[in-house]
Amino acid sequence: MHGLPPQSRPTVWRMVVPAIIFVIASTQFAVLLASYYDVGLPVRLDVSWKPATKPQLPTHFTETQTQLTDIPTVFSDPNADNYRWYTDAKLRQLTGFTVLHGGDNDWRYIHHLHRQLGDMVRVIVADEGEERHKGTFDQYQKSASRPDGIPAWKWFRMAYYPTGESGIVGKAWMISAEPRLPQAEDLELVRSASTPDDYTYGPSWFVTGSEELQIKSAPGKADFTFLGYGIMPIPEDTVVVPWKDRPNRVYLLAKQAHYFHNGHQRVYDFSFFERAAEELSREFPGFEFVGGFEDNRSDEVKAKWGPVPSVIKNLGLMNATRFDEEYGKSRLLLGLGSPPLSPSPYRALARGVPFANPHTMREDGKGWAYQQHDSMMDVPEPYVYQVEAFNYTSFVHTIRKALQTPIEPLRFERMRQDAIDRRMHGWVMHDWRGLASQILDDRLAGNETQGSNSVRVFEL
Repeated sequence: MHGLPPQSRPTVWRMVVPAIIFVIASTQFAVLLASYYDVGLPVRLDVSWKPATKPQLPTHFTETQTQLTDIPTVFSDPNADNYRWYTDAKLRQLTGFTVLHGGDNDWRYIHHLHRQLGDMVRVIVADEGEERHKGTFDQYQKSASRPDGIPAWKWFRMAYYPTGESGIVGKAWMISAEPRLPQAEDLELVRSASTPDDYTYGPSWFVTGSEELQIKSAPGKADFTFLGYGIMPIPEDTVVVPWKDRPNRVYLLAKQAHYFHNGHQRVYDFSFFERAAEELSREFPGFEFVGGFEDNRSDEVKAKWGPVPSVIKNLGLMNATRFDEEYGKSRLLLGLGSPPLSPSPYRALARGVPFANPHTMREDGKGWAYQQHDSMMDVPEPYVYQVEAFNYTSFVHTIRKALQTPIEPLRFERMRQDAIDRRMHGWVMHDWRGLASQILDDRLAGNETQGSNSVRVFEL
């Protein structure tokens, strides 16, 4: 704790109880944590080591959060600087760790924190940074000439889906929100006794073999660290509309009009919606396509693709609460190809709404080229329907089946709260220095085990 003004030392020791910290400078990772643990987005925390004063809590803090906040440091306006650090007492209570956040890869500030808190900082999540914008990891990495720098083995990068990238140390220093596609033998559907109109027995669960933390450091099919995320609210607090009370509605998964024709992710012709609306309305009274999106397309793009079909009822952009309500009243959530890997299909399944997952075909017709949600490829019908792109028969047949086939709520075992908590704890507490030491010894001996151009020699 050298270098810390004496009057501030008690403040810091109180701040880091429990004295295990992880530092986040990845906005994407922060949003996942905040949404899962049901806490607000980051507020600024002034940790400039001035004498502590009474906390001035932002107005958006709830009374419960205020009661939990026993950290005698100064909170200030969260809008003043979107890349300062925060600590959320509720998140700390739930994870068991103190969490310090920097929303924009501020390596200069991360280095400042690490110099003050040292070994209590277990892991850091951030991107590489930019030299002209708060610095890069390379500028603050521990080295022979910078002994007070940040060790490479503490630095993790995040990719929403496994990309095959690597950190400086190795493959395991990439963390992901989605697992790699599971092996067929790892898949299991555990049915509940619920029916679509009686949820007394709770949801069914889909087991994928990705429930526990798996530290994989060598090249291969699992060359990353999977952390994942959860779905809130918990099953007991999730409102599920009985099937019989739902209209013949298909909800379109899109917040922007350009998702209907987003480059290689485009999967349907506009004419499909008009043809299907006319055809299905004869079979299903009151049939409707519903969405909630805005149309910010340029005049040039609108002239090329035309208007969004008038048969689609657009509710406009909505907050999360209303979004859940609207698709929760539907009998199918229809993917449009974009955005890929959205969490919304998980939320829909948890409310008993099946998902239509579109895919394009390879030019030779042998296999799929692109699918909107890779992790949904092996979920069976009637929970997830695989729809072939630009195939009207597949399109309308999928909708027809979904309108007639109720499902009970379905959740993924890897998204249980206790599973996420175990993975989070295992990740922070893992002996990353020990693993890095083994990899470094091999690297110096000329035996590279990580198979990546991103790795290099580093100081422990």
